[in-house]
Amino acid sequence: MTALSDLDLEHQISKSCNHSQSSRAEPITGGSTMRNPKSCNVSLLFLCIFIFLTSVEAAVATTTVCSNAAANRYHYGEKATLKFKTPGVGPESITDAVKSFAEGNRLSYSSVGGFDPYKQPPLKSLTHILQSSSVDISISIKTTNRDDIASASISTFSFKCGRTEDWHPYWAALKSFIESNKYPVVGIATNP
Repeated sequence: MTALSDLDLEHQISKSCNHSQSSRAEPITGGSTMRNPKSCNVSLLFLCIFIFLTSVEAAVATTTVCSNAAANRYHYGEKATLKFKTPGVGPESITDAVKSFAEGNRLSYSSVGGFDPYKQPPLKSLTHILQSSSVDISISIKTTNRDDIASASISTFSFKCGRTEDWHPYWAALKSFIESNKYPVVGIATNP
């Protein structure tokens, strides 16, 4: 099945709506009549507006924008990063350990995989995303098939545009996890 461009879709709908070019009433199956074929174009306009508004509504429901003042006051954003060696090369080299860490620290777990076939060899990546129950704290850990180095970061944000919970205990737990699994740290940075 191929995707239709917006113009192709509009042409198909318009063609099916305008099978009659006159404004006289024509019989339609079931005994009704179609009075004005131009009303279909109006319906198409309303359909497009409806689709646009529902997509905007969905976006508003999933994002919150805090004022710059709130962001500056509470210092949202990335707090610290580190890189560590994993026991093997590959995006899934530490998946089970990260899932166990998340469960043990009451963090939600999700992941996002990436694949770039245009890189040689093709690039595969996996980003593990861990969040606190308040969703104020987010830890991401990214691995690839390029090397045995994982990149981890911790960030804060508040959907309420207020103070977030303290990120330091989560960062300490992550560093403890890395140390207990004997993953050597190869780089660390903390943002002020």
